[in-house]
Amino acid sequence: MKYINKPLSIISIVIVSLIIVGCLSQSTIHNQSLKRENQALKDQVVGLEKNVEDYKTKELKERQKQLTIDFGTMPDYKVRFIENENKLLALPDDDSQVFRYIQKNTLAEVIDIGRVEDVSWLYIRIPTYDSLANNKGWIRENDTVPYAKDKVTLVQSDVTIKAGAEVYKTFNFDDIKKTTPVKLVAEDGGRLEEKVNGYCRISEAGGVSVWVKESSVMYPEI
Repeated sequence: MKYINKPLSIISIVIVSLIIVGCLSQSTIHNQSLKRENQALKDQVVGLEKNVEDYKTKELKERQKQLTIDFGTMPDYKVRFIENENKLLALPDDDSQVFRYIQKNTLAEVIDIGRVEDVSWLYIRIPTYDSLANNKGWIRENDTVPYAKDKVTLVQSDVTIKAGAEVYKTFNFDDIKKTTPVKLVAEDGGRLEEKVNGYCRISEAGGVSVWVKESSVMYPEI
């Protein structure tokens, strides 16, 4: 019959326990160190981002202080066509505050023209459907094109619905058949969003969408 040396067994258990505790402690210390390093890097990134933003803000303010607009003679045209999405800026400066984003195929009213460092800028008014706030601003002249005959049926903002036209107040074209049309007493208008089978979907103020026959839609005159 074999006998276990109890003191030796206890010592062995204690040694193994100490090794395990030591390993766990080292692992915990390592994890805590990694967390501290990770947080330090995050703080550094935040600090760098703030420095960049502060620099951009300071640089923009300095540029705006030095901004000189040479207002010339008004051009012959009263409107310009904006084919691609663009920005309506608070000032004739590419880094200026953005008042609104201009949707593609928008016809803008030209209010004034100016030059900044040999670049021609137009001060324009664009159609808006939520409010009239910030509906005027600046855009580079070369980001617009003349409004000619070939652009008329491309206009999306704004178009006019004729008085007496029957409109279907629904978003989906397939729902027209089960929607009772309403006859307009007076002209209405909005943004032409899409065309399907001879009908146009028009977005009006307040987010309302209506369908109307394309023959009842009038485009801006040249």
